[in-house]
Amino acid sequence: MLEDVSWPVSGLAPAFGMTVLGAVLGGAMGLAIGTAVPARRINVLFSVVFAPLIFTGSVQFPFLGLADLRWFQVVCALNPLTYVSEGIRASLVPGVPHLPLWLCVLVAVGSTTVLCLLGIRGFLRRALD
Repeated sequence: MLEDVSWPVSGLAPAFGMTVLGAVLGGAMGLAIGTAVPARRINVLFSVVFAPLIFTGSVQFPFLGLADLRWFQVVCALNPLTYVSEGIRASLVPGVPHLPLWLCVLVAVGSTTVLCLLGIRGFLRRALD
């Protein structure tokens, strides 16, 4: 599919870091969304939230490759998981168009912080009810 693709050894550490950051981001996202949705409505969450999150996370395509579909690029830019995918892509396959690694780390850390705060707040609200 992609010719002349090699994984540079120097990209393994940043890719591992982005993977760990992505795991923490996913956990924070799950906590925030899980505490915002009533327990009896959790099944709706899978079709309404998780499917679009996975589809717009830029796992199957490079974000910059969506230049012709600007509206979809904007939708993907709103998904914090896009920046995890792009950060791993920037680390492991630098020859493929990608977002800058510093931007990916910045957005992922910022999103994780906001989602953690929202999730903890939602958890405390539910625990104290």
